[in-house]
Amino acid sequence: MELANQGTHTQAQASIQVLGCSFDTLTEIAMRQWLIPDSIINAMKLMPARALKPPRNRQEWMQQVAEFSESSAQLIFDYDKSADNSLDKLILNRFGIALNLDKTQLDTLITQAAEKARVLGNQAHLQSLVLVKNKY
Repeated sequence: MELANQGTHTQAQASIQVLGCSFDTLTEIAMRQWLIPDSIINAMKLMPARALKPPRNRQEWMQQVAEFSESSAQLIFDYDKSADNSLDKLILNRFGIALNLDKTQLDTLITQAAEKARVLGNQAHLQSLVLVKNKY
C-alpha cells in the first residue's frame, strides 16, 4: 500500500513486487486452500471496467454485489467526514443501473451500514475493555 500511495506503482504493480503475485491471485489461492465454494470464489472476480448492465444470472449478480460492496466500503469509512461525493457518483455510474440503485437508495444504504459499523465497533471496543479488565 505504501508503494501505491507514493504514486510510484499501481496497486497491482506494488503487490506483484512485494508479494510476487496480485492480490486477486493471492485471494483466490487462499480461498481454494480454505475450501471456499467456487461460486463464492467466482463472485470475487472483477467485472469489466465500465458501467455495468443488469446481471444475466445469479453468478453475475454475486460478482456485481461483491464488487459494489468493496467499492462502497470507503463511503462507510468516510461517512462522518465531510468528504466530497465524487466516489458515490463513480459508484452510481458503475453500479446504479445494474443493481437498480439511485442516489437516495445509495445514501440510505451507506447511512445504515455506517450506523451498524459504528455499533459493532463500539461493542468490540467494550468487549476488549472487559477482556483487559478481566486479565488484570
